[in-house]
Amino acid sequence: MPHLAYLDAEPKGSQTQRAVVWLPFGSRSFRKKEIGMLTPIAQRRFLILACTATKRPEVRLLPAIDRYRGPSFRVLRRWLSDHPEAATRLDVSILSAEFGLIPAIQPIPDYDRRMTTARAVELRAQVRATLEPLLALRSYT
Repeated sequence: MPHLAYLDAEPKGSQTQRAVVWLPFGSRSFRKKEIGMLTPIAQRRFLILACTATKRPEVRLLPAIDRYRGPSFRVLRRWLSDHPEAATRLDVSILSAEFGLIPAIQPIPDYDRRMTTARAVELRAQVRATLEPLLALRSYT
């Protein structure tokens, strides 16, 4: 069975979208194969949260979503727990003052760094480089 290389929805913005998978074809190219219809229910959401100063002070690595203890993270963890089906359609990234834009599940150590204007400018290229492929791969609502 071929590996899923890329999933796209065509055309963007319509009520019903065609799901298209791009399959490996040779060593450097892909071919397109239509695999069915997507409905608005199947569409994904993308959430970016800012890091918080309050963190779990454990020495071991923790997933970023568990490291941060601010109110937005408590609300998110509760929502994910209370809505497991909807949670499967939610992609969460965190804008960290230390690491830039990271997936919520990325293990991170405890750190103490504030997001300043200068730090935001330093992170701009990394955030853009991380965000652009994510948005190109999925159609978010």
